[in-house]
Amino acid sequence: MRRNRSGQIHVWPLNVLALTAIILLAISLVLGARQVDERVRRHEELLVRQGLDAQVQQTLNALVAQTVWDEAIKNLDNRLNPTWARDNIAIYLRPTVGARDYIVVNGAGEAVWGSRDDQPMTAEDRAAFRRMAQPVIAEIRQREAQRPIRSPADNSPKQAIVQSRVEMRDGKPFIWIASLVQSDFGKARPLGDKAAIVVSGTFVSPARMEDLAQRYALTQYRFQPGGGRVAPGEASITFPSSEASAPVILVWSPQRPGADLLQQSIWAICSVVVSLAALAALMARNASRAARSLFETHRAQAEFLANMSHELRTPLNGVNALSEALAKSGLTAGQRDMADTIHQSGQMLSRLLSDILDLARLDAKGLSLEPAPFLLSGAVRSIVDMMAPRAREKGLELALDIDPSAETWVMGDVVRVTQVLTNLLSNAIKFTDRGHVRLDVRRAPEGDIPSWRFEVQDTGIGFEPSQKELIFRRFQQLDGSSTRRFGGTGLGLPLSRELAEMMGGRLTGQGRPGHGAVFTLELQLPETELRPVELAAAVPAPIDAEEGAATRVLLSEDHPINRLVIETLLGELGMDVQSTENGLEACEAFEAKAFDLVLMDMQMPVMDGLTAIRRMRRHETDHGRPPTPIIMITANALPEHRTAGLEAGADIFITKPLSANSFFGAVSTLRTSP
Repeated sequence: MRRNRSGQIHVWPLNVLALTAIILLAISLVLGARQVDERVRRHEELLVRQGLDAQVQQTLNALVAQTVWDEAIKNLDNRLNPTWARDNIAIYLRPTVGARDYIVVNGAGEAVWGSRDDQPMTAEDRAAFRRMAQPVIAEIRQREAQRPIRSPADNSPKQAIVQSRVEMRDGKPFIWIASLVQSDFGKARPLGDKAAIVVSGTFVSPARMEDLAQRYALTQYRFQPGGGRVAPGEASITFPSSEASAPVILVWSPQRPGADLLQQSIWAICSVVVSLAALAALMARNASRAARSLFETHRAQAEFLANMSHELRTPLNGVNALSEALAKSGLTAGQRDMADTIHQSGQMLSRLLSDILDLARLDAKGLSLEPAPFLLSGAVRSIVDMMAPRAREKGLELALDIDPSAETWVMGDVVRVTQVLTNLLSNAIKFTDRGHVRLDVRRAPEGDIPSWRFEVQDTGIGFEPSQKELIFRRFQQLDGSSTRRFGGTGLGLPLSRELAEMMGGRLTGQGRPGHGAVFTLELQLPETELRPVELAAAVPAPIDAEEGAATRVLLSEDHPINRLVIETLLGELGMDVQSTENGLEACEAFEAKAFDLVLMDMQMPVMDGLTAIRRMRRHETDHGRPPTPIIMITANALPEHRTAGLEAGADIFITKPLSANSFFGAVSTLRTSP
């Protein structure tokens, strides 16, 4: 179930991506259809506007032809000729302008003549029509007053002063047209400062509206005041109106080819969406399977690393520990040299194994940092002290120049810092035949987090500047001769750089052939007020055998070589050892009698070491026995193994290959703890 949840967690971005793609497809189709419909709407509005403007202009041109004319001044302004007005306005304009109501307003503003359906208007009707037409008449008078003054000798054509307006009356559109009576090329002039005006007005009849709709293919059209609501997607144009009247808007439903096409294609679109959804589901399913397979691979890789560590460290444990013990026995000088060589070879194999496992864990994302407070100066001096014997063997000077400010406690993974610096110093000593190796520790320029620079300098063979990146590649060395002369696998520097980057730092190198090399490690190590808990304080009780009696030790180890190694080391300490081959035998022996010390392997048949330790601790609690010191000695060297051992109840965790120094040190810790 956990793996399934993990797979779902890791494939959810793919599911979201597929769903997003489907949603974006649907949105793009809808938006595309809307854009097409919007363009069609704007185009329809433009065409209708142009067509209506052309019709209005045609009407105005017809009216202007009968009002900008010397005869019109004589018969409508100088003196009123009703017959001329009826024949040249009402009757003459009927075919082009249509049946309308007409009035003639003189310079004094009086409606002196009117016609309705070719019949004369009464004085009352003329006055009422004059009052309705006042806004249009006022606009004509305003433009008349603003026109430039012309000289009496100027006989050039005059610009017509004409106006058209639309307003809503009784819920229906009403169209006004008006023109100022003027001279064309003659010498006729108005009697006063203000000329006569011809005003015409009429309602837009249903027949004309239907004709308008058919001409421009308008559907669901309506006229409404300017304050009316125009729904989204509807087309509209606004007619010019006088300042005293609200504007009139023609609204209609435009064609919607995009929406129509989308509606007609809905099944095809649904098919595409369903296909994409099915494809996304298939991809998500395959990705989930791949994620589960990846998790299984990582789990199998972790198990393989643990098993390989166990299987390789077991024989190395015998080589290292027994060769070290053999070297301390009564051997000749030549035999002791051979034993030392065996021991050194075993240590080299141990370091190689650790490097390979660390690189494998880095690739599998299984290597994690364990930050803890440590004294920076103390850690650095311990590293130099550890490397000093190797430098003395080659007759090299190993120098340490450390900044006084390094006498501070910092937070970091001291194990990984030690591993990187040890690799750098080991390489420097290996590739230097004479001269010195120097480690400088300096505080870098101040920043938000204190940064430290570690420089390892040597006077060895150096390397070409062009090779400074090659040496950080896995399984790479400078050349074949160097490989034959100095040996090595080319894992130390690549691993060191990856560890440095994992800790948020960087590792670089500079060199000159024959003049040595300088490797610089930069790390951010924040200062801390915390202090580590002493190991001895966590030990439940010291080894306290009876006066004159040998320390009673219970050993649980399934491998005969490892049992021989530990029994040999314990024999050197004069301890009484009882050996078992699995955790169940160890628990039975532990419950049968008391022991001063328990040495427990982790991976064993029948019952593993972790289960055995838990059972021993429960037995002590149930029977009121004081806790017995337990040391876990195992080839399972990964951090999670150490954590599991300590959580189970072990007091000290030691990894194989076992060295006499590490073993004696652990036992001494138990002996001296309070």
